[in-house]
Amino acid sequence: MLFIRSFIFTVAFVFLTAFVCISAVVLFPFPKKWLIGYITWWSRSCLWLSRVLVGIKLVIKGKENLPKKGGYIIACKHQSAFDTIIFHSLVNAPAYIFKMEMAKVPFMGWTMKKMGCIAVDRKGGTRAMRDMFENAKQKLAEGKVVVIFPEGTRRAPGDEPLYNPGVAMIYDHTKAEVVPAAINSGYLWPKNSFFKKAGTITLELLPPIKPGMEKRAFLNKLQQEIEEACSLLPKGE
Repeated sequence: MLFIRSFIFTVAFVFLTAFVCISAVVLFPFPKKWLIGYITWWSRSCLWLSRVLVGIKLVIKGKENLPKKGGYIIACKHQSAFDTIIFHSLVNAPAYIFKMEMAKVPFMGWTMKKMGCIAVDRKGGTRAMRDMFENAKQKLAEGKVVVIFPEGTRRAPGDEPLYNPGVAMIYDHTKAEVVPAAINSGYLWPKNSFFKKAGTITLELLPPIKPGMEKRAFLNKLQQEIEEACSLLPKGE
């Protein structure tokens, strides 16, 4: 039964995502709010599919910790592909920081860039990092919410955390508030696993970290708060 549910969901998820990415190109010449609405619909549809087909429910705690206005950063633990879906339905047009390799994927990469996401070339050295900082600063100045996964890649629950200094450098450069976010998605939608398990995924938004901290102190605080919160979340039950 688990195999059948996972198979049906995977087919539906891949088909829907491919269809939306390809058809989204049609909306590029029109007002951006049309594209934003379309991607928000995709996000909510994926969450609905995961709930109906494999029994994955989403609970979001701490919404009151999100600043009332845009221009802030969400730094979220990254355990699963599920994490990349959530924020399109939580905030308006989030600007994800994502790998340059994805920007080169036809249709998907084009749509992400059109949405205002920020591609970073991790092999591009100092210049690439500087461009990322400036792009993030510009998006924040426009009132956007920048979403970053501080470890840069998915890490399974229980893995040793490895927070990259890039998030601290963005925090220092942009002078923006950072909302830490804990999640337990890896228990139900494991990294590199075909199987999706029924249960509840909890996303917990923690109180924002105000600007002005020294970079190393900020990174330590961010890691400690996220990891402690993750350890207290249920294991997907």
